[in-house]
Amino acid sequence: LGVTYFYWLNGVLMRAIHHSAGIPFRFDKLFSAPLVQTSLSIYWSVIGIALMIYASRQSLRWLWITGVSLLGIVVTKLFLIDLSKTETIERIVSFISVGVLLLLVGYFSPIPPKKTSKKNERTST
Repeated sequence: LGVTYFYWLNGVLMRAIHHSAGIPFRFDKLFSAPLVQTSLSIYWSVIGIALMIYASRQSLRWLWITGVSLLGIVVTKLFLIDLSKTETIERIVSFISVGVLLLLVGYFSPIPPKKTSKKNERTST
């Protein structure tokens, strides 16, 4: 269900960029547009950080790891796609905004502790 929402929200973002910036709604045109790449980097970072903050508050380690994985994908995307294909202000905005968001996540979202079983709790006391 989460993957479906992720794809759907990415589609909504692509459609919004298509209408507001006038980029043709074709995969090759959208993928090569620097505005789309910057928007995706920032958007995925915000989603990953939101997942991590929610997971820290609810002590859901698996969801926190999902958010970290998404941020890892964003950082990889920054170096492989954004750095090589864009030579504009979008690259600078993308790197600075993702960097600031990564700094914030370290403060607001520590990793939740592992759940211990009842057996381990009895032996340790």
